[in-house]
Amino acid sequence: KSWLNCWHDANSPRWSQVTRRAYRSLIQHHIVPEIGHIRLSALTEKDLQALYVELSENDMNVRTLWCIHAMLRTSLEHACLSGYIRKNPAPEFNILVPDETQSVMRLKKTQIDAYLSEAEKRNVVAIVHLGLTSEFRQADLFEMQWSNLHPEDLEIEYGKRRCAISEKTRELLIAERQRHPQ
Repeated sequence: KSWLNCWHDANSPRWSQVTRRAYRSLIQHHIVPEIGHIRLSALTEKDLQALYVELSENDMNVRTLWCIHAMLRTSLEHACLSGYIRKNPAPEFNILVPDETQSVMRLKKTQIDAYLSEAEKRNVVAIVHLGLTSEFRQADLFEMQWSNLHPEDLEIEYGKRRCAISEKTRELLIAERQRHPQ
């Protein structure tokens, strides 16, 4: 039995019947088929990011993605507290939850690839990649300094916020810093 199923069974008495059913459905139909083969101790942030990408490319809505992430983050935090894993691979990973009053345009992978290709031509791929994969606003991106980057933790800190970044974003930012250390 998977950790997620054990966590669900142990915690489900505290939840409403609707929440129990919704979590069970997310676990059985979306999470286990994609990452259920990965041992808990081997699960990485990269695995979770790949899960989110796969689900979003299959047209899962942002709210459901956010629910999956919140459930994974909570269950993995319990795994940390229980001593099964040292570090939660689902830290404050940022998934945009749309405001009900706004229409949010989701970019398809082909559109993101086109943006990144053009950014590479203009030698700004690191900042564009960060903008596409983080919660930071455009104004934040232009004001950031190298001291905001914490590559060893795969995080960027800006103001009171810390944002997890992917390994790819980290690599791009480190390469950019080597080209422009100031």
